[in-house]
Amino acid sequence: MNTLRGLHKKFFIFMLIALAGVQASCGFHLRGALGLPAHITPVFLDLSTSDDELGRELQGLLSSSAENALAASSVEAKTVLNISNVQKQQRVVAVDNLGRAREYELNYQFRYELKMVSKTAAQSEVIKTNTIKLKRDLLFDPGSVLAVDHEKNAMYEDMRKDAARLVLRQLSVIKQPAARQK
Repeated sequence: MNTLRGLHKKFFIFMLIALAGVQASCGFHLRGALGLPAHITPVFLDLSTSDDELGRELQGLLSSSAENALAASSVEAKTVLNISNVQKQQRVVAVDNLGRAREYELNYQFRYELKMVSKTAAQSEVIKTNTIKLKRDLLFDPGSVLAVDHEKNAMYEDMRKDAARLVLRQLSVIKQPAARQK
């Protein structure tokens, strides 16, 4: 009986080790643990024309990983990430029989570009200007206006977080340009 119990215990440990090996080999990474390629780090975030909240979100995500180095200035950076034209908009999608809004579409969009910093020449684009657009639907309840306003703000915050993660995912797959043939 003890040998059977010991065999079950060894089998269980073997299965845990095998599961850990399969998980490591499949490319699984915890959410938020995005590493940027070494040829584009350290990155300087140029937020001069951007939304401060989106900039803070990007800084938090970049600094949360030890592999990603944020540069304090564009002089210290290999690349510059420029965020611009951050816009939040809402549009009425549906109205009730009295003509009052019942459903809104919330839109969050911005532009970004990544440029290589060259010590000898001007900056060259790695990612040309790209636009991120996110949409959410919001049902309006005239009986709970404050709750709907709170929900709208929470939806914009979620869209901002999703947009920041999307930018980092796109940056994490940038391939190093092939060496030029002479």
